[in-house]
Amino acid sequence: MLSVEGDQAVGAVGTAVTYINLFIILFLVISTGMTAVMTQYIGAERPGVARLAMKLGLSFNAVVGIFLTILLTFGAETILKTVGIAAQLLEPARIYLQVVGMFCLCNALTPIFSGYLMDLPNLGMTVLFPYAAIFVALAFVTMSLVKHGDAKVLAKKGLEALDIDD
Repeated sequence: MLSVEGDQAVGAVGTAVTYINLFIILFLVISTGMTAVMTQYIGAERPGVARLAMKLGLSFNAVVGIFLTILLTFGAETILKTVGIAAQLLEPARIYLQVVGMFCLCNALTPIFSGYLMDLPNLGMTVLFPYAAIFVALAFVTMSLVKHGDAKVLAKKGLEALDIDD
């Protein structure tokens, strides 16, 4: 679907996604460590310390998420130039990295917040269905704002019109 926009768009998104995925992995590592600490304290029947660990993990991820959101929103071009992105990919990659970077805070908070929701008494994993349904609905809203469809095929001119596709 992205290829209808051209090779530059594909290359730019591929480059930007690499860095975004590194940040998401960072958030998941922090969340996994926090969850391990929380479950140990829950198993030791120390729910107060478990909640403290949850709050600490949430706060740390929030700080890192805010920092990365600001960094990617305002420093995307500097980051891409530093890693040596090709000149023709710089502008589309910068735009994509800025847009996706604005949501780093959401990526940072979601794993811990969902863990917190599952920890609430009498809810368990059942709370994840409405939680996921809300985000599916939000994704549907954003996707409905995007122009869909195939790109128009440009008529071939001159000798190109005589080419036969293999």
